[in-house]
Amino acid sequence: AETAQSQGKQAETTQWLEKAQAVNPDAVAPTVLLGSHYILGGNKTKALTLARQAHVANPTSPQLLDLLARSQLANGDNDGALESYSKLVAMNSKDPGALYSRAAVLNQIGKSSAADDDLKKALALAPEFTNASVARAELLLRDGKPEQALAIARTLTTNPSVLLLEE
Repeated sequence: AETAQSQGKQAETTQWLEKAQAVNPDAVAPTVLLGSHYILGGNKTKALTLARQAHVANPTSPQLLDLLARSQLANGDNDGALESYSKLVAMNSKDPGALYSRAAVLNQIGKSSAADDDLKKALALAPEFTNASVARAELLLRDGKPEQALAIARTLTTNPSVLLLEE
Protein backbone atom coordinates (compact mmCIF):
# COMPACT_ATOMS: atom_id res chain seq x y z
CA ALA A 1 0.00 0.00 0.00
CA GLU A 2 2.85 2.38 0.85
CA THR A 3 4.52 1.81 -2.52
CA ALA A 4 1.29 2.39 -4.42
CA GLN A 5 0.57 5.52 -2.41
CA SER A 6 4.08 6.91 -2.91
CA GLN A 7 3.58 6.41 -6.65
CA GLY A 8 0.23 8.24 -6.55
CA LYS A 9 -1.78 5.14 -7.41
CA GLN A 10 -4.85 5.84 -5.29
CA ALA A 11 -7.03 3.01 -6.59
CA GLU A 12 -4.25 0.49 -5.98
CA THR A 13 -3.60 1.95 -2.53
CA THR A 14 -7.27 1.56 -1.69
CA GLN A 15 -7.24 -2.07 -2.84
CA TRP A 16 -4.20 -2.90 -0.70
CA LEU A 17 -5.66 -1.20 2.37
CA GLU A 18 -9.02 -2.92 1.87
CA LYS A 19 -7.26 -6.30 1.58
CA ALA A 20 -5.24 -5.64 4.74
CA GLN A 21 -8.35 -4.66 6.66
CA ALA A 22 -10.30 -7.66 5.35
CA VAL A 23 -7.64 -10.10 6.57
CA ASN A 24 -8.34 -9.07 10.15
CA PRO A 25 -11.36 -6.76 10.39
CA ASP A 26 -10.95 -6.50 14.18
CA ALA A 27 -7.41 -5.12 13.93
CA VAL A 28 -7.30 -1.42 14.75
CA ALA A 29 -4.34 -0.22 12.67
CA PRO A 30 -5.51 -1.42 9.21
CA THR A 31 -9.00 -0.11 9.90
CA VAL A 32 -7.71 3.33 10.92
CA LEU A 33 -5.42 3.46 7.88
CA LEU A 34 -8.24 2.50 5.53
CA GLY A 35 -10.72 4.90 7.13
CA SER A 36 -8.22 7.75 7.01
CA HIS A 37 -7.50 6.93 3.37
CA TYR A 38 -11.23 7.03 2.61
CA ILE A 39 -11.57 10.43 4.29
CA LEU A 40 -8.59 11.90 2.44
CA GLY A 41 -9.81 10.42 -0.83
CA GLY A 42 -13.27 11.91 -0.44
CA ASN A 43 -15.02 8.59 0.25
CA LYS A 44 -16.72 10.06 3.30
CA THR A 45 -19.65 7.64 3.35
CA LYS A 46 -17.37 4.60 3.18
CA ALA A 47 -15.23 6.07 5.95
CA LEU A 48 -18.25 6.61 8.18
CA THR A 49 -19.67 3.13 7.54
CA LEU A 50 -16.29 1.53 8.27
CA ALA A 51 -15.76 3.64 11.41
CA ARG A 52 -19.21 2.86 12.78
CA GLN A 53 -18.81 -0.87 12.24
CA ALA A 54 -15.33 -0.88 13.74
CA HIS A 55 -16.39 1.17 16.75
CA VAL A 56 -19.34 -1.15 17.44
CA ALA A 57 -16.97 -4.14 17.30
CA ASN A 58 -14.36 -2.44 19.49
CA PRO A 59 -15.97 0.38 21.53
CA THR A 60 -12.99 0.80 23.87
CA SER A 61 -10.48 1.68 21.15
CA PRO A 62 -9.56 5.37 21.27
CA GLN A 63 -8.13 5.15 17.74
CA LEU A 64 -11.43 3.86 16.35
CA LEU A 65 -13.40 6.46 18.27
CA ASP A 66 -11.15 9.15 16.80
CA LEU A 67 -11.71 7.69 13.32
CA LEU A 68 -15.46 7.75 13.94
CA ALA A 69 -15.32 11.41 15.01
CA ARG A 70 -13.20 12.39 11.99
CA SER A 71 -15.59 10.50 9.69
CA GLN A 72 -18.56 12.23 11.27
CA LEU A 73 -16.90 15.61 10.74
CA ALA A 74 -16.12 14.76 7.12
CA ASN A 75 -19.82 13.97 6.64
CA GLY A 76 -20.94 17.22 8.29
CA ASP A 77 -22.21 15.58 11.47
CA ASN A 78 -20.82 18.05 14.01
CA ASP A 79 -23.13 16.81 16.79
CA GLY A 80 -22.01 13.22 16.27
CA ALA A 81 -18.36 14.28 16.15
CA LEU A 82 -18.78 16.27 19.36
CA GLU A 83 -20.34 13.25 21.06
CA SER A 84 -17.53 11.00 19.84
CA TYR A 85 -14.78 13.39 20.90
CA SER A 86 -16.49 13.83 24.28
CA LYS A 87 -16.38 10.05 24.72
CA LEU A 88 -12.73 10.10 23.72
CA VAL A 89 -11.98 12.77 26.33
CA ALA A 90 -13.93 10.74 28.92
CA MET A 91 -11.76 7.71 28.07
CA ASN A 92 -8.59 9.70 28.70
CA SER A 93 -8.95 13.21 30.08
CA LYS A 94 -5.15 13.56 29.97
CA ASP A 95 -4.98 13.34 26.16
CA PRO A 96 -4.26 16.84 24.82
CA GLY A 97 -5.04 15.70 21.27
CA ALA A 98 -8.56 14.61 22.22
CA LEU A 99 -9.16 17.90 24.05
CA TYR A 100 -7.84 19.85 21.05
CA SER A 101 -10.05 17.92 18.64
CA ARG A 102 -13.14 18.43 20.79
CA ALA A 103 -12.27 22.13 21.09
CA ALA A 104 -12.15 22.40 17.30
CA VAL A 105 -15.67 21.01 17.01
CA LEU A 106 -16.94 23.18 19.87
CA ASN A 107 -15.44 26.22 18.17
CA GLN A 108 -16.99 25.23 14.85
CA ILE A 109 -20.48 25.07 16.38
CA GLY A 110 -20.11 28.41 18.14
CA LYS A 111 -19.33 27.25 21.67
CA SER A 112 -16.17 29.31 22.05
CA SER A 113 -16.15 29.36 25.85
CA ALA A 114 -16.23 25.55 26.05
CA ALA A 115 -13.64 25.37 23.26
CA ASP A 116 -11.37 27.74 25.18
CA ASP A 117 -11.73 25.58 28.30
CA ASP A 118 -10.62 22.49 26.36
CA LEU A 119 -7.71 24.34 24.77
CA LYS A 120 -6.56 25.56 28.20
CA LYS A 121 -6.68 21.98 29.48
CA ALA A 122 -4.77 20.70 26.44
CA LEU A 123 -2.10 23.35 26.92
CA ALA A 124 -1.85 22.61 30.63
CA LEU A 125 -1.08 19.00 29.69
CA ALA A 126 1.19 19.87 26.75
CA PRO A 127 2.42 23.48 26.97
CA GLU A 128 4.34 23.18 23.70
CA PHE A 129 1.33 21.98 21.68
CA THR A 130 1.65 24.56 18.90
CA ASN A 131 -1.66 23.87 17.17
CA ALA A 132 -3.55 24.27 20.44
CA SER A 133 -1.75 27.55 21.14
CA VAL A 134 -2.55 28.88 17.68
CA ALA A 135 -6.19 27.76 17.96
CA ARG A 136 -6.52 29.44 21.35
CA ALA A 137 -4.96 32.68 20.02
CA GLU A 138 -7.36 32.69 17.05
CA LEU A 139 -10.32 32.03 19.33
CA LEU A 140 -9.31 34.84 21.72
CA LEU A 141 -8.77 37.23 18.83
CA ARG A 142 -12.19 36.40 17.39
CA ASP A 143 -13.75 36.86 20.84
CA GLY A 144 -12.33 40.39 21.10
CA LYS A 145 -9.40 39.62 23.40
CA PRO A 146 -6.42 40.79 21.34
CA GLU A 147 -4.10 41.31 24.35
CA GLN A 148 -4.40 37.65 25.37
CA ALA A 149 -4.01 36.50 21.76
CA LEU A 150 -0.91 38.66 21.38
CA ALA A 151 0.59 37.16 24.54
CA ILE A 152 0.23 33.68 23.05
CA ALA A 153 1.72 34.85 19.75
CA ARG A 154 4.70 36.32 21.59
CA THR A 155 5.24 33.03 23.41
CA LEU A 156 5.19 31.18 20.11
CA THR A 157 7.74 33.51 18.52
CA THR A 158 10.09 33.67 21.51
CA ASN A 159 10.15 29.91 22.12
CA PRO A 160 11.42 28.26 18.91
CA SER A 161 11.04 24.75 20.34
CA VAL A 162 7.28 25.26 20.46
CA LEU A 163 7.16 25.83 16.72
CA LEU A 164 8.87 22.50 16.02
CA LEU A 165 6.16 20.39 17.64
CA GLU A 166 3.18 19.10 15.76
CA GLU A 167 -0.15 17.63 16.83
